[in-house]
Amino acid sequence: MLDIHTTVHRGQTNPQTGKFELLPEVLGVLGDLRDASGAVEIAWDGRLGGDMVPDGLYGLRVEGSDGCVHKKAIEYTVLVDSTPPLVQITSPTAGASITTGVVEIDGSASDINFARWSVDVMSAATSGSWLSLAVGLESRPDAGVLAQWQRGNAVGPAQIRLRAYDVFGNMSESVIPVELAAPPQLIGSASTQPLLFSPNGDGVLDISQIFVGLLQPVTLDISVGGRTLFAGAAPVGAMRYDWDGRNAANTIVADGDYPVSIHASDPQGVASPEAVLLTVSVDNTVPAIDFVQPAGAHANADTGVRVRINDMHLVEYRIS
Repeated sequence: MLDIHTTVHRGQTNPQTGKFELLPEVLGVLGDLRDASGAVEIAWDGRLGGDMVPDGLYGLRVEGSDGCVHKKAIEYTVLVDSTPPLVQITSPTAGASITTGVVEIDGSASDINFARWSVDVMSAATSGSWLSLAVGLESRPDAGVLAQWQRGNAVGPAQIRLRAYDVFGNMSESVIPVELAAPPQLIGSASTQPLLFSPNGDGVLDISQIFVGLLQPVTLDISVGGRTLFAGAAPVGAMRYDWDGRNAANTIVADGDYPVSIHASDPQGVASPEAVLLTVSVDNTVPAIDFVQPAGAHANADTGVRVRINDMHLVEYRIS
């Protein structure tokens, strides 16, 4: 038979060892069990005194004694996160009138324990249901391109939704209304694939492809990164133009976002000129890796290994 005493503490990671440790102050007592035997369940819902504790690192200390001289304590790490991700749609703005055939949707989605984001749209063309445009697993703290919506012939009211989840299931969303004006007459569709590429010659994502769908023969101009990719007469239909990340001087551009300007005019002068502005991003910088611990060539069980990895577009890492 055991007496079990459980307390809640703030926790922290020791900066020298990287190990979790409890702070001595007792924030609350979960319970005192007397003469317990067999399996014992101890649960904490993140509340103390009826109020949810602030997000952060906590620990539970479970101490058992047999009423004589035998005692043992076990400490458990608890991470509390009840805050949903931050989300924002930065473009287009709420209530905007969309006159182009392509809608570039910009926004941000971030959280310290980020899991995923998604962009969806709803219009008359989707029969009142949400249509998925894009999903991502990476946190996007800085506003940037999330999706390119080919609106087609849809007109009238529409909605754009950005949702984000963290690893604990907390969710937040931003929904904005827009108005789809008369459909385009010249540029029916346009996109860049991929949105992010690295023109470094390693054979992986070395080019970004620009796709343009024309509804009638036009005089077409396409430029990106200070370089003209095409200028002249273009027939009706779908076309593709590749950008290798070089500017007009045939030099690879610096890392960053670059506007893709697509301009079409009717040779007959009947339809009004149309323009679409998209974005493509260049990233030629490799991730920065810094071994924080150990400082030398050897590590022991008490210190462990700590690594700092920094990259604007980090997808995954592996330590072996």
